[in-house]
Amino acid sequence: METTKLGKKELHAYKNFALKMALGAGKILLKYEKDLHLIKINHKKALGIASNADLESEKYIIKMIQEKYPNHQILGEESSYEEKLVHADLLKGKKLTWVIDPLDGTNNFVNGFNYYAICIALTINGKPIVGVVYRPSTKEVYFAMKGEGAYYQNFAKKGNPKKLSIKKNSKNFSDVLCSTGFSSLRGNSVEEQIKTFLKLVGETRALRRLGSAALDMCLVAHGIMDGFWQTGLSPWDIAASAIVCEEAGVKLANKSGQAYTLLDQFILAAKEPIFTKLKKFI
Repeated sequence: METTKLGKKELHAYKNFALKMALGAGKILLKYEKDLHLIKINHKKALGIASNADLESEKYIIKMIQEKYPNHQILGEESSYEEKLVHADLLKGKKLTWVIDPLDGTNNFVNGFNYYAICIALTINGKPIVGVVYRPSTKEVYFAMKGEGAYYQNFAKKGNPKKLSIKKNSKNFSDVLCSTGFSSLRGNSVEEQIKTFLKLVGETRALRRLGSAALDMCLVAHGIMDGFWQTGLSPWDIAASAIVCEEAGVKLANKSGQAYTLLDQFILAAKEPIFTKLKKFI
């Protein structure tokens, strides 16, 4: 099934289903957030940590997908690690594939810092066509559908979803606020990443490291952050936020400056002309 054969009605149905799953998984995570003593941490060797909250959230999402769309493929962060799934094999196929991060920002979550999100994307041929990024603690959600724009909504407040602007970023480079993350897992060494960070500290107004790549990218799409870059990423980290950015007019590139794909471990996200200026440093 090609993306061109998916009509607006189908895309909205998939988006609504993804949103339903995110809201349900959000209730699971909020249960743990209210009582951190319930959290049990598992170490995934060099891959960082997961918690029983991550696992319960992912099991809930996978169960819903398998019941409603039994023929769809699923690439989830925790199940991928346990089952040693090959990302490229799943993402290069022509089958519809759900890419899930049940808890992006686990380090924040287990310490009671509420900057974390649930990320659910639907992809085909390795490209996202639907994406939902939900922040349970604030009830904020970002979502997008291929060719239908990107939106922001806060369920804690009344009102319809707000379509995100595609206007260019007109700030001077010395006034921009950017975010990043450090990773020693793959790609550049920590030392090289810090060198880039230090170069940009002197050129921008401020840099932040908040701990959730998905939320950081959505803030770029929203115009709150001006740019984001990070290495050592996996498809589930940014599949959902990538389509939010693309539909909001944010440019995405890999380490070589080429168009970003879900199999790239590095991503740069910003609107022009900030995007081109950031590329020179990164």
